[in-house]
Amino acid sequence: MRRRSGIATLPSSDSASFRSGGFLLRGQLATRISQPQTIRNCRTRHGSSSTQRLRRMASDMSQRVHSGAWPAPRLLDRRRNGTLNAMHRLLWAAILISVPAHAQSVENATELFQKARAFGESTKSWRAEVVETSRISGRGMNLRSEVRTRIAAHPPLKMSRQNSGSDRTVFICDGVETFYSVDGHSYDRGEARVTPQCDLPLSNFYELDDNPVSISFVGRDKVRLADGDRPCVVIRATWKQGTLTTARTMCIDPAQPLILRDVVEREDEKTGMRAVNTITFTEFESNPAFPPDTFHVSAPLGAVEGKPPA
Repeated sequence: MRRRSGIATLPSSDSASFRSGGFLLRGQLATRISQPQTIRNCRTRHGSSSTQRLRRMASDMSQRVHSGAWPAPRLLDRRRNGTLNAMHRLLWAAILISVPAHAQSVENATELFQKARAFGESTKSWRAEVVETSRISGRGMNLRSEVRTRIAAHPPLKMSRQNSGSDRTVFICDGVETFYSVDGHSYDRGEARVTPQCDLPLSNFYELDDNPVSISFVGRDKVRLADGDRPCVVIRATWKQGTLTTARTMCIDPAQPLILRDVVEREDEKTGMRAVNTITFTEFESNPAFPPDTFHVSAPLGAVEGKPPA
């Protein structure tokens, strides 16, 4: 340190650019006191102890810069540029990855869709409880309903479907005959072997067409069943037939490819009619042990059997 006109300064060659309190640091090191308050003034106003403190502070700043505690501006620039370059590299990597990632997501959605179809076709004996909400709109209509259904199916020709809520239909096949009642006050009987509804593998309940026009991965979700939340993968598939467009957004359990929730949207461009059905499983079991009376046919007390017209 040298003196000039009674003012203590640091060598100008060691200048840096850093401001702290009354110090302006230029170049690579702290060099001078920019404010008019000088060491001499400090000595006059505050005594020699203040002068010593200022000297120690200046020396400490210099040591911090040399030690790397305060990086020099050029080093900061290099680090900043390095960070920007790294960000650019990550951006390009994201762009390059996005195309195959999108293709992979579509491929995975198609694979999961096919697994759900195969699981439905192979599941012949099963029981479930589902909730179906429906809405039909267009041409001045706005109809809503909610139906809870208990279903049991077991080959050959055994099926029980009992609704509650907006629809109270009961339909049972015991392997030989059928029982059908809409309101519990009247019923019809028939032969199971000539009734296609008596054969109900899970795929027939889905009514899921193959070969969608498009299919895509939407995200992940969960559906609450009686035994707890079940995680699922959401995919969306669309079909086109004439003026009718059908879209199904399915939440599929990837472990057991059951369609836990199925939102079916149908819209007819010609008529303007639109229908949305949401089917959500609340219970499901494959290959269960059925109670003996599951497929038992019995008419409600006081119900009248319907007779075909003569």
